Amino acid sequence: MLLATFVVLFLLCVPRHALKATLPQDKILKSLSFFGVDKDLGQTLIDTAEVSVQTFTPSTSCFLSPAQQKAVTEAFKDVVDLKFHFYGGYPQAERRRALFRRRSAVEVDAVVDGEAGGDQVVAKFLEAERREGG
Repeated sequence: MLLATFVVLFLLCVPRHALKATLPQDKILKSLSFFGVDKDLGQTLIDTAEVSVQTFTPSTSCFLSPAQQKAVTEAFKDVVDLKFHFYGGYPQAERRRALFRRRSAVEVDAVVDGEAGGDQVVAKFLEAERREGG
């Protein structure tokens, strides 16, 4: 919870021009809108991913519908520096959150099973959030 609060405060307090864009924002926003994601949510998702890439810290989105999850998957699939996974409140949850994090250079070179690795990252992230009192 503390980490999520920090990310929200960071996004609110840091002027948008202070963060140099590293993601292809126009391309991602166009892809998200093609799949029916409104512009405001699309920009919020891009800003959340941008914070993860620039600060090397994981960040999460709001809960997304299955259609929005598909849009995120398609829009962010070609971004080299970014890795993301979806997780929800319970195993069969329809709406899930996106966890964005920067892909490290070691991961790019290593052969890692994406799904198993992602589950471990989400578990560690949630465990850290619980320890912080969130």
